[in-house]
Amino acid sequence: MVRELVRMDAALGTLIRALTDVGIMERTAIIIIADHGMTPYWGGLGLPDLVRVLQGLGYKPKAPASDQKAPAESDAVLVGTGISVQVYFRRQP
Repeated sequence: MVRELVRMDAALGTLIRALTDVGIMERTAIIIIADHGMTPYWGGLGLPDLVRVLQGLGYKPKAPASDQKAPAESDAVLVGTGISVQVYFRRQP
């Protein structure tokens, strides 16, 4: 596990250097998340809360059906995969 953490740390350093070299590090957010394995989940759906938070930040989030594209005016596209969701941002807030 330590070896993997060292590898990930080096990869993060490479990413930060590359972002700095092209001059966009100052306006880039790097978010690191971890999956600790799936456990049974019987809670409620958090997607409505996520949509409200994104709207509060000035975004127009949309979660299109799997066979549809998000409308052009949507600037935060939510793609769900069961109990997880990915958010693709089309613009800065």
